[in-house]
Amino acid sequence: MNSNKPVVLVVDDEPINIELLVNILTPLFTVKVATRGEKAIEIANNEKLDAILLDIEMPSMSGFDVIRVLKENSKTEETPVIFITGRTDERDEELGFNLGAVDYIRKPFKEKIVKKRVATHIKIYEQERSLLLQRNFLEEQKEELETFFNVSRTSIVIIGLDTRFLKVNKAFENMLGIREKELIGKELSSIFVNVEQKKKIVKSVNEIITMGFLKSLEETIYSKNNFPISVNISASLLPDKNRILLNFVDITESKLLKEELENINYYLQDKIEEEVGKNKKLQQENFQNQKKAAMGGLISIIAHQLKQPLNAINTFSGTLLLHYENNTLTKERVEKTTSKIENSVEFMSQSIDDLRNFFRPNKESKTFSVNSSIEKALSIVEKNIFSKGIDIKKDLTEEFYIDGIISEMQQVILNIVTNAKDILIEKRIKDPFIKIETRMENDRGVLCIHDNGGGVSDDIKDKIFNAYFTTKEDKGTGLGLSLSKMIVKDSIGGKISVYNTKEGACFKIIFPALIIDKEELQEIFTSIEKKLSHSELVKQEELELFIGNMKARAKKEDLEEFQQQVEEFKLDEALEKMQSLKESL
Repeated sequence: MNSNKPVVLVVDDEPINIELLVNILTPLFTVKVATRGEKAIEIANNEKLDAILLDIEMPSMSGFDVIRVLKENSKTEETPVIFITGRTDERDEELGFNLGAVDYIRKPFKEKIVKKRVATHIKIYEQERSLLLQRNFLEEQKEELETFFNVSRTSIVIIGLDTRFLKVNKAFENMLGIREKELIGKELSSIFVNVEQKKKIVKSVNEIITMGFLKSLEETIYSKNNFPISVNISASLLPDKNRILLNFVDITESKLLKEELENINYYLQDKIEEEVGKNKKLQQENFQNQKKAAMGGLISIIAHQLKQPLNAINTFSGTLLLHYENNTLTKERVEKTTSKIENSVEFMSQSIDDLRNFFRPNKESKTFSVNSSIEKALSIVEKNIFSKGIDIKKDLTEEFYIDGIISEMQQVILNIVTNAKDILIEKRIKDPFIKIETRMENDRGVLCIHDNGGGVSDDIKDKIFNAYFTTKEDKGTGLGLSLSKMIVKDSIGGKISVYNTKEGACFKIIFPALIIDKEELQEIFTSIEKKLSHSELVKQEELELFIGNMKARAKKEDLEEFQQQVEEFKLDEALEKMQSLKESL
């Protein structure tokens, strides 16, 4: 039995009629049978039926009696009943319809007629049930919407396309102090005072009709007592296309609070600028103090470096005097000793020049090689470091350039290297070394300074770049690494960090986007210009390298325009733009 088939109850006291109807209906429906009226009522109460075929003439209880009982029962009153009978009296047919039957079929009947009429009435019954469910659902929704409309704290209004009020909720009444009946029929513009506001409202309504909605409109409306109320209005065209639903959100308090916060913000902004000015001045003073502290440390190193050649000169002079007194002084010995004295003087002169260049007050930012700045910084201290038995390892195979002040970069290197030297001496490390390497990572230059001094303990790793933090007790100022971080971050635009390796600490500096040497940039410039002149494609990586390294030398909008012209193969325009960019080189 197919449970999805409609269920039809056949009621007849003649077995032959039942058999005939069952054979006709079974292919299309699930058929149940009853030979008495009482049994039919019982089945109807206990089963869900889609139709009933009911004979009129039956013993004890006629078909008319059965339908009366069915129509009085709420469970079966809507079930379609079709009389199927041998009676031909029109009064019987009329009575059947009056009692609630949906159709009347006379015996003898035709098979197709029975099938068609039963199927039709079942379909009508199903449609009516569906419509009833929809109607009930819509009624429930209507009640819910009415409840929401009336109890909502949001002020809600419904207007016609002519902007006249059709309905308002309690929240809107309370906000304006006006009852709904006073508003119905009036134009929406009546709650606005300013003429420009009224025009804006008319314009907004036209926009809603066209677009179907209004996202947000901030305006001022007036209550019954002419009290101004700041509101945010949003709207939607209702599905019937003839009405508009408006939401009014009272933002008076939030607007006043916003104005108050803005005033506070202006005050705080002034105070912040004042404090920033003070802080900037303190930073500058602090920076100078750190420079002085670093200068003191470096002068101490240079002084130590100068002692060795001075002692050597003194020794050489004494040796010459001794040979003179002993009459063993020869021309060859004088030339050899004089050469040694000259070498010592040259070393001293170079050391003094390096120190003077380092502290020269030249704040001009320019493009320079990081490897070159490393070599210049080491030239100041490496003799002193070697004299302590510390090996300096260099891996400077990767060459890259940055924009900045070279003396500041040298100071960063000296601070880190000097700290590493002090740690290695303090801990008496066996086979001590400081390793300096440069490399490229994701088109960014990287400088790493390692040592084998055991590393930085976890409890101070987060403090190591703080001003005045030191582990050297009375010997250190705690300014060197703080100054280094300030230079790397603020002057160069890079990032400095420290981590531990298996052997010791590693200070890692990541520099901003790669800056190439001006001569190399000129070569790329010439290459691109040549390709454009010969209508050749410029490789994307070559173009991006050129653009990236021209950012510090040319206007952003000119570079963007040039890049777009090249990518779109507008050769004449690109060549013309290159002439103006050439001046930047």
